[in-house]
Amino acid sequence: MIAHYDFSTMPTPDTLIIPGGQGAPFVVQNSNTIDWLTQAAKKGTRRLASTCTGAFILAKAGLLDNREATTHWQYAHTLRKNYPSVKVNDDAIFIKDENIYSSAGVTSGIDLALSLVEEDWGQALALAVAKQVVVFFRRSGGQSQYSPLLHMQAPQESRIYASQQWILKHLSETLPLEKIAAHAAISPRHFARLFKRDTGHTVGEFITCARLDAARSLLTSSSLPIAKISEQVGLGHSENMRRLFTQYFKTNPSQYRQHFSAQTSLVE
Repeated sequence: MIAHYDFSTMPTPDTLIIPGGQGAPFVVQNSNTIDWLTQAAKKGTRRLASTCTGAFILAKAGLLDNREATTHWQYAHTLRKNYPSVKVNDDAIFIKDENIYSSAGVTSGIDLALSLVEEDWGQALALAVAKQVVVFFRRSGGQSQYSPLLHMQAPQESRIYASQQWILKHLSETLPLEKIAAHAAISPRHFARLFKRDTGHTVGEFITCARLDAARSLLTSSSLPIAKISEQVGLGHSENMRRLFTQYFKTNPSQYRQHFSAQTSLVE
C-alpha cells in the first residue's frame, strides 16, 4: 500500500472509513492520528465510518459521544466500559447515527459498504456490486450479529455440551427432559441442575431458542411454507411458532422473511 498523503497534506475526505484489527489499540494511543481525525470531522467530512474495532478509534476522538454505535460483539463490553458516553448496541450488523456509521466484525463491513454505495449511487448499482462480489443484498443493519444460542452454549468440556449438540440434531422430535437425560446417561433431575449450572438456562429454554433459531435460518434460506418450517423444527402448529417468534425477535415470521430473506434479496 502506498500513501499519497500524510496528515499535513491530505485534503478533507468525503467519506472516511476507519478499519479495525490488531492495530486499532495502537492507533487509539496515537495522539496525532486522533487529533487529525477530530479535525477532519470538524472540517466537513461528509460521513465517517468504522469497521469492527475501528469504533474504538472513533470513540477515542469523541465522535461517538451520545451516539449509538456497534463493534464486534466480542469487544462490545470493552467499548461500553472504556467509553460510557457511547450507546453501544452489541447486536446490530451496522448502525447509522446521522453521519456516523459503525459496523460489527469483518464481513459486516461489506454490508455497510453496500449501504454506502446505495446511498450515493442507488439500489441498482449496489445490487450489481453485490453480484460481482457474490454476496447477498442486503442484510439489514438491524439483523443480529450472531445466533442467540451462543449465549446458551455450555463449555466444550462439559457433559452438557454433547447433549446440546444432540438436541440440535433432533429438533423435529418430541424432546422431554427424560429422553434427553437418558441419552446422556444422567438422571433427569441431575441433568436439569447441570444444564442450568453450565448454561445459565433451563433445558426447555434452550430447546425453544434452538428451534426458533433453526426456523429463522430456514425463513431466510428456503422457500418452505411457514407451516412446514414450524413442523420441521419441532414447533408444531404455525400459530405457536408465530407467537414464540414474535416474543423472541419482536417481529413475526412473515415480516422477518420479507426483510431478511436471501430468496428475495439474492441478485439474479
